[in-house]
Amino acid sequence: MTNYSDAINQQYGREDINDGILNAFQMAGIDPDEITLDDLSRFDQLHSGGRKATHKLGELAKLKPGMNILDVGCGIGGPARTLAADFGCRVVGLDITESYVQAAKMLTEKVGLSESVSFKVGNALDLEFDAETFDVVWSQNAIMNIENKSQVFQEMHRVLRKQGNLAMEAILADDTSEDRFPVFWADEKSVSFVVGAEQLNQLLVDTGFNQVGWEDVTNTSIELARKARDSAPETPHPVGLHLLYTKVSDKARNTLQGFEDGTYRDVYAVFRRSD
Repeated sequence: MTNYSDAINQQYGREDINDGILNAFQMAGIDPDEITLDDLSRFDQLHSGGRKATHKLGELAKLKPGMNILDVGCGIGGPARTLAADFGCRVVGLDITESYVQAAKMLTEKVGLSESVSFKVGNALDLEFDAETFDVVWSQNAIMNIENKSQVFQEMHRVLRKQGNLAMEAILADDTSEDRFPVFWADEKSVSFVVGAEQLNQLLVDTGFNQVGWEDVTNTSIELARKARDSAPETPHPVGLHLLYTKVSDKARNTLQGFEDGTYRDVYAVFRRSD
């Protein structure tokens, strides 16, 4: 592994993640062999807004049944499963965190979606796919962990078919001098590479993309985060983000504060390969 891969796996990786997840479902009184997408929605969408947010971005990207999608930074596969089950797409999920890919495969098999969704460990800076393979490249809250955005956008452009779309959700910031850690995408500065909207747009235009959709959803994310904070039970549900993250309450607080004070913005963006 490279030093970067090691750092990301240290940030997100969990030992015995599959056993931990299945044990949590048993503790919650849910048969691990009868898990549904609704059961998974408690913790498998690693971004604000859950499955509704994935739907909203999918609608912004004008997804259609039968599309081939590459989900870069797929986590444990929540968005990929949603795109297959609810939009009728075929999805390949890619993540550099090995334990997340293990969990993604296991959970996808549990809900019977393995024929339309597959996963592999890989680096977004060197996508091991042929040129013009996918109709859509998808990424939700992964770009903040990638420093060399120019290279990753070049790779995304390469594997997209002509007139294909790049659909992203990303946390943006024009000024990160007020960064506070930990947040959900980083325990410390060394793995946080947040950029501003103008810089992101310029990088994508320089790569050969045109913007076709943009929506700032920061206020919605604030509302959802406040609601989750105010309604949190004293004893957490066995199935939750603590299965995937450490310091969940600290990360939730700091991320919300960043939205509230204007340090961070949460955006949905769709860019089309322009050639």
